[in-house]
Amino acid sequence: MAIPLIGAAAMAAGRAVAKKLATRAVGGITGAGAKQVTPVYRNMETGNVKIVLPSRIEAKEFSKFIGEKVSPKQYQQIQNKGATKMAKDIKSGAIAKAMAKAAEKRAK
Repeated sequence: MAIPLIGAAAMAAGRAVAKKLATRAVGGITGAGAKQVTPVYRNMETGNVKIVLPSRIEAKEFSKFIGEKVSPKQYQQIQNKGATKMAKDIKSGAIAKAMAKAAEKRAK
């Protein structure tokens, strides 16, 4: 009786390990090190932000436009806040409501 229970437990453990390894292989982590990677490796944030050249150029142009000096990092933050606000407005339906109001005004 004990042998089938031990066998079933070993099979369940084997399936769990295989599932973890398959998940990590999909994420690009393979080989012997795949067993030692924590499951949250994809959610880690890095503090290093690389600023590419076009961002610097855009920051200079934006600085000229508003009349204040804006660093490339500040420019990126402004762009990210704008994109986040736009995504929230789209999800909440605020843009659709504004478009409906504008259509009503045009119809009058």
